Amino acid sequence: MLLKKYLFLLITFLFIGASHTQDVATFKVVNYEINGENFDHLAESDNIAVSFYACSEEILCFTIESRNQKTQSYGKVIGLTKQVLEETDSTYKSYELKFNWKFVNSYDDKRGDAVVSFTKIYMGEIATFHAVIVVLSTNEKLTFKGYLE
Repeated sequence: MLLKKYLFLLITFLFIGASHTQDVATFKVVNYEINGENFDHLAESDNIAVSFYACSEEILCFTIESRNQKTQSYGKVIGLTKQVLEETDSTYKSYELKFNWKFVNSYDDKRGDAVVSFTKIYMGEIATFHAVIVVLSTNEKLTFKGYLE
């Protein structure tokens, strides 16, 4: 049973793109929207990033972090599904992740549940991403775009 959990984390880390032991992958946000309203200025001024990381040996977590404000929304990834889309003449190779996210905000201690769709796209040597997060209690839709750091 424990071997299955380690194998799951290893495959997930390889799938997303491991950078070092604790952080699995960190992505710099350059485009940021809330319910269609543009907040790119906050992505830049607050140095926003999204990351996957191991919060324990068997649990994958996800965070949205404002590095300049030193705040974050963080929590456990639940029900992760993965799909690989191979490169074609008209599309780049990509990985699509979908999961439920149980999060806590460090800045106001609010907790919640969200549904996340995260796509990592390989454009030659560069990996970009697109994420859509819907907060279930408010139906607030957050959209992030950027690149793998």
